[in-house]
Amino acid sequence: MEHEHQTPETTPMPATHSETTWAEQDRERRLDALRALAQQEGASAGMTPADSALASLRRERVSLRPPRSGSLVRSRRGLALLSALLAVVVLVAGTGIYLRFVRHTPAPTVVPHALVTKPLAIDTSKYGVPCPMEMVWSPDGKELAIRGAGNNNASSCYGPNAPAAIAIVAAHSGTLLRQIPVAQLLTRFGATVNGIGGVDTFTWTPDGRALIFLVNYDPSLAIAPPRAGLLIVPVADGDAQFIDGPKLSYPALTFHTSLVWDLQQHAVASINPDALSPAVSYRWSANGHLVVDTALPASPTGGYTGSPVTTPAATTIPFWQPGTLRPVQALDKDGNPPADGSTPPSFYLYDSAPTLWSPDGRFLVFTLALAGLLPSSDGKPLQPDSRACHSYRLMPACTSKPVPYPDPAFAAAAKLIRDGIEQNQHSINATLYMNGFTVAWRPDGKLLAVMLPGDGFDGNGPTITITLYSTATGQVVAKLKADRPAPNGSLSGGDAPFFAWSPTGKQLAVVDYFSSRVTIWGESLLPA
Repeated sequence: MEHEHQTPETTPMPATHSETTWAEQDRERRLDALRALAQQEGASAGMTPADSALASLRRERVSLRPPRSGSLVRSRRGLALLSALLAVVVLVAGTGIYLRFVRHTPAPTVVPHALVTKPLAIDTSKYGVPCPMEMVWSPDGKELAIRGAGNNNASSCYGPNAPAAIAIVAAHSGTLLRQIPVAQLLTRFGATVNGIGGVDTFTWTPDGRALIFLVNYDPSLAIAPPRAGLLIVPVADGDAQFIDGPKLSYPALTFHTSLVWDLQQHAVASINPDALSPAVSYRWSANGHLVVDTALPASPTGGYTGSPVTTPAATTIPFWQPGTLRPVQALDKDGNPPADGSTPPSFYLYDSAPTLWSPDGRFLVFTLALAGLLPSSDGKPLQPDSRACHSYRLMPACTSKPVPYPDPAFAAAAKLIRDGIEQNQHSINATLYMNGFTVAWRPDGKLLAVMLPGDGFDGNGPTITITLYSTATGQVVAKLKADRPAPNGSLSGGDAPFFAWSPTGKQLAVVDYFSSRVTIWGESLLPA
């Protein structure tokens, strides 16, 4: 027969002799301590020893009851300790449960900047954009949009016949984020004829939500395109749209022609048929024209004009945009440069073609032509070759005063380039004029990146080198190198590599057309 299990009542056990003895001794020790305390307090407050002892007992709430074996009653200190131990047990147990719950999703591995020892190399052919022609940083510097030919035949990368494709990658990891089939969109909007026509250049909108493509304003087009204008493509969600512009063709359209677009009115606000007159800086007018803000000084040797600092909200535009230092040789009567390439240049030119937004985001100009002559090395007046000026359409640069150097860094790089060329260390020819020496200031104006003679500017070497100068001292502070894997074992020909700082200045990227590679140096690999 089963019996119900009953819990026996817990009754206090009589104290043993040893327990009683310990209790009495403990009680006497406490009373002795209280008597001594009472005497001290009573003496100071005029109280009797009994009154003082009673007050101390009430104040301290000390229990004189000896502990009993098996008793469920404990002191406050014991209860507090027990509660704390229980809280720790619960916390540890809960943490373990939580960790077991989330551990099935491992956190991504992030390499700290301090551990990065080499630049990030991106093979653009894997993302459908081999032969990368252009790259543009997103406004926040977190993404990089790369424009390529869209096929794996390097010979078809040149000219308007190359299909347009865009790959957007994460700048810190090189991960492909999305692709934009621009060629399909151009066909959809009727902006091609028999495959001819396409993207000239592109940029991000200031908020980073869309890409804007300049379409069919390439003066090398064999036939007039049926449609020219702007193609606006949202990066994430949304429909693409096309803004029609005027149809221009050569000779009205040249490589120095730039159009200013009004994105509020969806129309062209103004057309610059040639390069702007050289100046220290420019600014936007209320109706979308670019006008001189600070004119050139009377003498190009009066000191440095200051390193350019660029920010999205800047109200002025410095002349010294990322561009190219070019040696220009005199041409013969047939318009050809010297055959041997060893004749010293007639003059040196600095030119650039930046894409710029007005501070309010209303006006946009693609490839604004800026060009100016550099001062002679001996301080003598320049006498640029007139045939070269007209052949390369370098007006009004050839008829204006030379542009003073902005800082010691540019002066040092220009001298090194001049010396190397004029001492016949590096021959020059028409190809060199087309490519020149790429130059780009960091947005804060503290560093100048230059691709010097022999460092890969002609696209023929197994590596490229970018030299970084301090604009304050003109001293070299770093040299950045990137490998160039040779497709099919050859690197002959190809365009000059192009590099650009991120808007934050924390990264520097170079795009290499012929090896289908983009290399990015992160913050930990760059000088402060």
